[in-house]
Amino acid sequence: MGGESDSVRRLHVGGEVSGQVVVGDHNVVIHAEGSHIVVREGPAPAVTRRERPVGLPLPRVGVELLGRATELALLAQWVEEGVPVEVCGVAGVGKSALLRRFAADRAAAGRDVVFVHAAGLAIPDLLQELFQSCYDAPDYLPEPLRLRRLMGSIRALVVVDDFAGDADDLLALTDALPSSDLLVSTERRIAWTQARSLPLQGLDEQHARALLARELGHRPEGDEAPIRQLYEAARGHPRALIQAAAWLRTGGSAAVAADPALLQRAMVAGLGELAQRVLIMLHAMAGLPVPVGLCGVLTGDAEVAPALTELTELGLADSSAAGFELAVDPESVAASVPAGSPGAAAYAGALLEWVTRTAEPGDIVRAAPIVVRVLDAAVRSGEHDTACALARKVSPVFGFALRWGTWRSVLKLGEQAAAASGSGGDLAYFQHEERIRGRVLSAATAVAAAGVGVAGGVGAGQVVAAHTARQSVQAGLSAHPIMIGAAAAAVVAAGVAGATVLSGEPTPVDSQRPLTTVLAAPITTAGLTTPAGVTTSAPAPSTKAPSSGSPISVPRQEPPTAGPGSGFCPPITDSADFGSVAPGATVPQDVSFTQLACDNIAAAHVQGDSVFTAVPTACPPNSDGSCTFRVTFHPTAPGTYHAALLVPDIYGNQQDVAISLSGTAASDTGPTGPTGGPTGPTTGPTTGPTTGPTTGPTTGPTGPTTGPTGPTGPTSPAGPSIAPLIKPSTTPPTTKPSVAAPPTS
Repeated sequence: MGGESDSVRRLHVGGEVSGQVVVGDHNVVIHAEGSHIVVREGPAPAVTRRERPVGLPLPRVGVELLGRATELALLAQWVEEGVPVEVCGVAGVGKSALLRRFAADRAAAGRDVVFVHAAGLAIPDLLQELFQSCYDAPDYLPEPLRLRRLMGSIRALVVVDDFAGDADDLLALTDALPSSDLLVSTERRIAWTQARSLPLQGLDEQHARALLARELGHRPEGDEAPIRQLYEAARGHPRALIQAAAWLRTGGSAAVAADPALLQRAMVAGLGELAQRVLIMLHAMAGLPVPVGLCGVLTGDAEVAPALTELTELGLADSSAAGFELAVDPESVAASVPAGSPGAAAYAGALLEWVTRTAEPGDIVRAAPIVVRVLDAAVRSGEHDTACALARKVSPVFGFALRWGTWRSVLKLGEQAAAASGSGGDLAYFQHEERIRGRVLSAATAVAAAGVGVAGGVGAGQVVAAHTARQSVQAGLSAHPIMIGAAAAAVVAAGVAGATVLSGEPTPVDSQRPLTTVLAAPITTAGLTTPAGVTTSAPAPSTKAPSSGSPISVPRQEPPTAGPGSGFCPPITDSADFGSVAPGATVPQDVSFTQLACDNIAAAHVQGDSVFTAVPTACPPNSDGSCTFRVTFHPTAPGTYHAALLVPDIYGNQQDVAISLSGTAASDTGPTGPTGGPTGPTTGPTTGPTTGPTTGPTTGPTGPTTGPTGPTGPTSPAGPSIAPLIKPSTTPPTTKPSVAAPPTS
């Protein structure tokens, strides 16, 4: 795609492959005979932001997308709210058409749009695709924290079609794009709490008939019964209706058209030899788009364009900027083609010849999912020699192209093939390359986790391996909730790259949007100060109302040496406690601090438990003054929660302002009794009095050294519920009528 680096285009696969890339803090020299690491000295590589992001070409706004006005309005409403949006549904229901139309409409209105086809892409490779779409940074894979900061200056609509990750992958993708709007399509719902989800249904009968008439060029004639039967059998799915219209245009029977499964088998059986051969190849690559040039390579016929056109017109293949993809139920193809038709493994030889003789590295990178599919099938079918040779040829290409998710898959498959074929030299090569790849990423993981060392004992020397990072970090840090954000950084680092903290471009701040994330610079409990009257451990039940916004921190003053080029902004740390509330309660509290011009308010974020969100309500742009955030505590389950509101400075220090947040949700918390009373003894009693106010707890908290006095405060009013992972809006907030979601069936 458009972000492809110059280094990838320089490679010549048929000859010697060599070159140097930068991954986090390491220079990695990639070579066909074996790679090695060079410790990098000096600053991170300079990156240049593209004037406008680039991605797959979008269709021009033209023909109406029938029956999707409500869905398009919902997408617009949700995107403007700043929440990630998921469109889910079965194949053929029209997800890609809906996403392409929405993206094209936004692009036509002047919005920056990045459209990516993610089928078969590992999350690290998808993130690198997006980074290179927005930055001209040849040969550089940034570590997760710098990637997030760099992408924080990008305000675009990012559309990811055929996203195949899980909820954790969606979380990682969302967090890597803190200032952009995200729209993804999935076959099954994966967004339950962190995004809006739109289950896409088939068209209603009126619009289904309109689509059928448009594809036919006229309204259906004759008996209405088959048309009604077709609509019911197809459930209004556009793909089945388009296939039926193509069948009827060629004089096919309406009775056959009324049964989508029978129709597909009949259409496949009626294809010519070349068209059927192309369809069998697409069937072997089902779910993945095949670039047009590769279609000719795999079928052994360079003149495949007419066959591809025929398949597309019949609705048996989908065409997009990414290539051609099977649009038929795979079972219908299997039931209609000759027995013993080739599977994916049969194309390994053709693929090997292509990468050896004619393929450009950029073509190989674009075909990454196809390469992995064929390699895997070849290993499984016993074609070990061919698989080993293919993996050996493409391995340096993916390493040099910084598609390290694909590189890992190729190395593992190559290692299996080499071991099975008894090729000791190839086996040593694949194992060596995997060690190099793992060492670089493990070092990056250690750097990402180093900041957790004080709180949880995960130091720079302790490396969390990529394949066990999530489980080991969660198990080791379960007693330290405040470390969750740093652990998330470590997990992503294990899959992507290193972690040095460097400054990206600042972004405008939208004071109306909550800031919630779990991936940011690590924070430790050391160095955080606790103002008088604020509890940081074993908090007592709280009934206080939100504060008025008076500063909770001591004043700061920018030194005379601070300013552009100085690299120093005076840091400050503080704490705020929300006490104990009932699960489901929403408790807001204002926190303020003295803002300096070197504070990067636009990059502020909440790290830790996602029950905390924060909205900047009164912060002077790029100048000194008092800055206030409205922090909201909204726990949904019992437990003790910790997080931190972090404001980096413009020089890259991630903890310029660090405000520790804590709160407890107790399932048995009822209306509380007095929180203060007469001055307590030097050592408070272990338990409160046996009898107390009927509304107070049976057992009181441990008494403080000197108990504060004061009347019982009112229960905090419930604020508006805030969805997690909400990011700054790309447009000023406007008042728009709510759009009702379409009914599900």
